[in-house]
Amino acid sequence: MKAFGKLFSWLFVSRKSTDAEDHPDLVPLVFEDLKKELDVEVEARKLARAGLPEADATTLSFPERKIIQRLEAVRANYNKWALTRVNTIHEQLNSFDINLLVNRAKQYGDEYKRLANKEISDAEVELGRRRNAAIRQQDELDSFCKDNKLNREAYYPKPLAKLAMLLVGLALVAGEGFLNAFFFAQGMDSGLVGGFTQAIILAAVNFLIPVLLGCFLIPNVNHIHSGRRLIGYFGFFLVFLFMGYMALGIGHYREAMILAVDEQINATALALDSLRATPLGLTDLSSWLLCLISIVFAFIGLLEGYKLDDPYPGYGRCHRKAHAVITEYHNLVEQLRGEITGLKEMLLESLEHDVERAKVCVLEFGTLVEDKASCEHRLKLNISKAENMLHALINAFRDENKIHRSGVPRPAYFDSMPALQQIELPIFDTTSELAKHKNQESLLNELLSDVERVRGAIQSAYDNRFDQLKAIHQQI
Repeated sequence: MKAFGKLFSWLFVSRKSTDAEDHPDLVPLVFEDLKKELDVEVEARKLARAGLPEADATTLSFPERKIIQRLEAVRANYNKWALTRVNTIHEQLNSFDINLLVNRAKQYGDEYKRLANKEISDAEVELGRRRNAAIRQQDELDSFCKDNKLNREAYYPKPLAKLAMLLVGLALVAGEGFLNAFFFAQGMDSGLVGGFTQAIILAAVNFLIPVLLGCFLIPNVNHIHSGRRLIGYFGFFLVFLFMGYMALGIGHYREAMILAVDEQINATALALDSLRATPLGLTDLSSWLLCLISIVFAFIGLLEGYKLDDPYPGYGRCHRKAHAVITEYHNLVEQLRGEITGLKEMLLESLEHDVERAKVCVLEFGTLVEDKASCEHRLKLNISKAENMLHALINAFRDENKIHRSGVPRPAYFDSMPALQQIELPIFDTTSELAKHKNQESLLNELLSDVERVRGAIQSAYDNRFDQLKAIHQQI
């Protein structure tokens, strides 16, 4: 009997693993598991010892009917699996249709034209406003250059360079204050700290006044009109007068602090009186050295102020104003270029995505059609195995029963094999699906042959819009 069981063991799995609710896919049955589950040999011996089935019995015994019911349930689960699987395949097949992808891909060229034109038309009002403002400012700049006989570009430090000059100026003020502090500290009870406080204030005034004069008055010497040049020369007179008196005043203030031995003596008043009476009457070498240092730093401040803008009065301001407006116009054009370039890349990427998606859809469609066709073969194969299992289990029951009947004749119906009920199988015909698959392949081939044309249409539309923006850019 063990040999007989091994003969059919390749067909079978246990009942637990064949329930469609737990395992929707098909797996083979196991003869030994089913025989143990149904107690085939135990029931056969039990009935045999009781002389059952009787020799004249014509109906199947309970264990045999139990075997049939069990395998009917297995076949029903198989059929249910097949029906569920076919319905699922139908739903998936219905979801695959590349007509939309193909039609959309063919329209990408026109879609790019529409989107790019919309971007440009949406910005048309702002472009016109900025273009008019740029033209107006350019005309003003040209008029300024013509009226002032300027045939060169304006040159002035950029914002970062101006910031660097400001930081250098602060460093110079701090440096002058640090140097002067040693001289002032000699006449102050607070020592170097007090001397630095006085020195930094005077250094700031000594540096900033020449900066302002160098920035606003001195450039007038370059002006085309003689009246403005006189203002510039007057500015030179003022700045040098300031530099001289400020330097001498700082020197006299140092000596006054040395003489102000008590709080009743005002060092500032004493320094002013001394400056008015004898401007060049400094008596200490350190005072003259302090005076020289003040003149050097004041002159550096004058140069810093002069270099803050174009040497010709008003030219730098007019040039910056025109440059800022023209830059705004060009920036908008560049922004539009970036947007139409981004649209091109987006639509080309979408085209590639749709082509790849169409390929996948056609491939998966074909796979599902093959899967549907294979479902019929798998179902019939497993139903046939279930029928073979029926024969194997019935024979195992009857053979074991015959061995233990103790001479009681076996019933005649043991010579015939019971049959399972006919079941209605799902429809596995794939004729319509194969026709649709062929149509989808045809659409895919049509799309693949048209891809380069669509790419070319997008690129051509992009080039036209780019040239359009280039012409707009060159208007200013």
